[in-house]
Amino acid sequence: MKNKKLICLALPIMLSAIGCSNNDIEKEKKTDNLQVAESEKKTETRSDKDGIKSLNEEVDKLHKEKDELEKKIQDEKASKEKISKEKDELEKKIQDEEASKKEVSKEKDVIKKEDKIEDNTRFSTIKEYQETVYKLANKFESELRATKPIIEKDKTLLTNKDELKAQYDKVQVQADKIKSLHPPKEYTDLQIGLIDSLTIYQKAVAGMFSGLDERDKEKVKGYEQSVMDGLAYFKDSLNAIKEIKE
Repeated sequence: MKNKKLICLALPIMLSAIGCSNNDIEKEKKTDNLQVAESEKKTETRSDKDGIKSLNEEVDKLHKEKDELEKKIQDEKASKEKISKEKDELEKKIQDEEASKKEVSKEKDVIKKEDKIEDNTRFSTIKEYQETVYKLANKFESELRATKPIIEKDKTLLTNKDELKAQYDKVQVQADKIKSLHPPKEYTDLQIGLIDSLTIYQKAVAGMFSGLDERDKEKVKGYEQSVMDGLAYFKDSLNAIKEIKE
């Protein structure tokens, strides 16, 4: 009988204990579920951040490629413009050279005509011709040397261009005098050498000042070389005349 009572008393207590245990289990399950959810949420957030970072990097890469492409296009455009400018300058120089050749040819024709109709103005001896050539060549070189101190004042030729042009005009006067000489017929080729060289020189000087007016350094530089070429040719022509003996 006592045992039965004990069992009756113990049963509610056990049931109560079992009920508490079930509640604890449910709480633990809820806690675990929350932790899992939070962990999954963190994982998803981290994954989203990684995805955004990767996307940003890809966008930055595309922007960089776009900038590089635009720079390449600009460089190619600048290169084409430079080539076009150089081509135009070369064509202009060729035209000037062709015009110079025509001028020389024209002057040669004049000499040939003068051979026939102006014998009274021709030097009778090579010595007379040589002496006159030397005299005028010295004046030419003297006027040419006078350009040097003017250039030294301002080598950019921006402030002294007019002064230099006036001095070069004096040089041109002497050049024209030399070109107008008439040697004995058998020495006409010597005079043609002087005419050719001085024509190249005069055309180059005109081109150089044209470049200065246009503020085109490359054009000026190109014609400066032509000036030097003309003067070198002139010197060779003078030497050829000096070597002639009567």
